[in-house]
Amino acid sequence: MKIIFNFFLLTLTVLALQAGETKTNASKGFNIKLTVKGLENTSMILANYYGDKQYVKDTFQFDSKGVITLKADTTLPGGVYLAVFPALNNRYFEFITGEPSFTLSTDTTDLTGHMKTSGSIENDLFYKDIFFLADKKKIADSLQAVYKAEKDTSKKSATMKLLTQIDKEVKDHRTEIITKQPDLFYAKLLKSMTEISVPDAPKRCQRQSNGRSFSKR
Repeated sequence: MKIIFNFFLLTLTVLALQAGETKTNASKGFNIKLTVKGLENTSMILANYYGDKQYVKDTFQFDSKGVITLKADTTLPGGVYLAVFPALNNRYFEFITGEPSFTLSTDTTDLTGHMKTSGSIENDLFYKDIFFLADKKKIADSLQAVYKAEKDTSKKSATMKLLTQIDKEVKDHRTEIITKQPDLFYAKLLKSMTEISVPDAPKRCQRQSNGRSFSKR
């Protein structure tokens, strides 16, 4: 059974050609504050997706409080960006630009799982979806293990029904996002993802809740 989690586990790269092409809602400039506890006085690489590639935009330095402020009078092209941390063997987290000012804060113990957003509808929605899917995936993984190990046909069928229900819950959840927030970049991205057929993600593409590794291009 191809659970919809596979769409998510491709981490947006299939459709990320939209990244960098969507214009921000800001008419003048941007001010983005990133705080990562545990990365005080270290560097961060800012990168973005274009197609199925990741490209470096610039390098920044955390201050003594683990804060970086991305600020300019010009607009920042909207899309999916990556905050990459050389001090953590190039682990990174993703975030969405498109709003003039917002704050993201986390720590090195779990870059994604401990993420907190402020002032950003896009990133609040993005991370709530990540957390929702993470919870559903734990349940689905457990059920899939039971399904593979089970020999009794009737019990296998019952387990498959539970997996089907989880798949429906995920699809319904994302349909709700698309319906309620149709103008948001993330909603448009999810809508595009429902309109194509995506193969199962290879293991190397699977998201880890504690951040992933990045290769410069």
